Amino acid sequence: MSEFKTIAAHIDDLRNQLRQTSDDSIYTDKYLYKKILDARSMLLKRELDKHKLISDFNYMTICMNVVPGVPVECGCSDLQCKVLVSTLELPKPLQNKFTLFLKVYDGNYDEIPKGDSTKSKFFKYYKTLKNKSSWDIVNNKLVIYNADFRIKSFIVKLIPEDPAELADYTYTSTCGCDTTGADVPCFNVLTSDFPLDSWLSITMYDIIKKQLLGGITNEDLTNNAQSPLNAQ
Repeated sequence: MSEFKTIAAHIDDLRNQLRQTSDDSIYTDKYLYKKILDARSMLLKRELDKHKLISDFNYMTICMNVVPGVPVECGCSDLQCKVLVSTLELPKPLQNKFTLFLKVYDGNYDEIPKGDSTKSKFFKYYKTLKNKSSWDIVNNKLVIYNADFRIKSFIVKLIPEDPAELADYTYTSTCGCDTTGADVPCFNVLTSDFPLDSWLSITMYDIIKKQLLGGITNEDLTNNAQSPLNAQ
């Protein structure tokens, strides 16, 4: 089993493998990182499409600060139409044909269900739901419906399309990550491990090499590796 590696280590390993059969100098680090992201997304989506288990190592956690507001400015001036809106945009989460791989939790680590503005309006008519919050993404920001306006932040657990986006978020002493705390990034592009199950790394390299060195076939998309989580 390969070890977890930083972004730079993955790029170096990929270069060393490309160098065996081609001139790797024609590929910039930025280009190779984009190929790594594409192959990682392909592999994770395929595993998730098959309802296979993947480890929590693939997920990352941040804290989103929120303020009372409106998702879209359309003349709302009444508190009745206001909701909690994150002060920052969310990192783009991975999504397959079934699911958006993002979960939202309150400060007690209780999961909040996904919803929308239409559903939330009807919650007040149900005794068991009138105090129930739900979340949605509007204009790339986290929106919490039917929430207590005294709440300042929510915990977000996601599989990001690009883990390096989390370098824009910093740790705080109160709640995971946000961009208003100490200058310590949630993801350090130089030192943090790239979130990918180690057993998928070899297949990721193979896909990239065959894309760069002569095209990709259906056979190349067949992952012969097996996750320890799915092994019988």
